[in-house]
Amino acid sequence: MKRQTENSERRRDTNSRACLDRYLSAELVEMPAWVPEAMGPGHLMLLRNRHQPRTESGPHGFWAVLSCPECGTFGLITETQYAGQHSVLCGNEVCGSHFFIEDRSRFECVPAH
Repeated sequence: MKRQTENSERRRDTNSRACLDRYLSAELVEMPAWVPEAMGPGHLMLLRNRHQPRTESGPHGFWAVLSCPECGTFGLITETQYAGQHSVLCGNEVCGSHFFIEDRSRFECVPAH
């Protein structure tokens, strides 16, 4: 059990260092069309119907598909996340990157506590 805890802490420390090293200068790349094969880490594709009112989803309607800047896993984000008002958390169970989108153009890491 102790070894498992040490490995987990080491992995978390490594992830937070990688986040700090990489994200402070990582650029967000907006894709003009939905081509999943061409999307790499940090690429974003705005959804076509993002401006249509969504009564069923309220203010949390999805705005874009974002490829995690750390691992490349696709995830849906909201307008408030795209605007930098809420943070984004990668859905990959191994990655778990936590970041903000700043100025709709770059990623800012949220340090691990």
